[in-house]
Amino acid sequence: MATKQIKVSGLMSSGVIKQQAQNSENEPESKEFIVVADNASVNDPSAPSNAIELLLDLIDDSPYQPRLRYASETIDELAHTMASAGQEEPIQVRAVGSRYELISGHRRVRAGRSLGWTTIKASIVVKDDREAELATMVHNEGREDLSDFERGKLYKRAQTGGFAKSQTEIANLFGTSQAVVSKRLAMLELPEAILELLEANPILFSYNCSNTIHALLKEYPDHIKLIEDATRRLVEGADQNSIRGWVEQMIGIKDRRAKVSTKKVITNDSGKQLFTATFDGKTVVIRISDPTVDVSMVQQKVSDTLTAIARISPEAE
Repeated sequence: MATKQIKVSGLMSSGVIKQQAQNSENEPESKEFIVVADNASVNDPSAPSNAIELLLDLIDDSPYQPRLRYASETIDELAHTMASAGQEEPIQVRAVGSRYELISGHRRVRAGRSLGWTTIKASIVVKDDREAELATMVHNEGREDLSDFERGKLYKRAQTGGFAKSQTEIANLFGTSQAVVSKRLAMLELPEAILELLEANPILFSYNCSNTIHALLKEYPDHIKLIEDATRRLVEGADQNSIRGWVEQMIGIKDRRAKVSTKKVITNDSGKQLFTATFDGKTVVIRISDPTVDVSMVQQKVSDTLTAIARISPEAE
């Protein structure tokens, strides 16, 4: 059986790879090693030439990974695919001390662990911290399931890290448009209460919905709390497109109540205050100011008056 020889440096510790002796007593010592996969054929023509089987226990997430959370259902779907079709593409890692840090393949690693795998195909690259950060950002930005908010945070990191100075440079770095970069970055400027919702659920809404929220904040600066409440409705399943309508409806109701809200003080013939009556939209509140007033008598009078009104209302005719 033909085997594929790969030059390996620094991978012989912790049982990550196995060394297979190739020298006889008459052969000179060689510094090349044959990497033998623990659970895959070494002459598999579909395996990348620089891929090895790496112990999953030695792999750590990248600190530069932009993803805030992993959906369990998508990991389950990927695990199902890997269980039936195998791992088509190796993950990419770099050596950090005696362990390995992911560059790409965070979801595949999680899927492999959920399947009970102990090893996974990996390509090991040599990168310093800055190179690893850039490679991780660029690779993960292209993931379809990365949210607009997560991408916005990624763009901000690229900018603050000096990888791109302007929105145009960010767009060129990640292969998108300057307009989209601007909209995703604007998500990071939403009120703190809304940002907390996005941190907890980064797929809560898109940058189009963020544009609507920004517009509402500009149009109704006195109703920030109401706009935040409208955004919280999304957590309960409300549609993103309903935010503007809900906010404007609630503002309209508040305005109408404010216009009709009145307060009337009722006194006796000598000017002593007996009652205050507050009218707030459709609500009437009567407060008894004089403790000597018979509450039962007041209740009866109010009841009699309402009964008389009901008898002459159009619905009663």
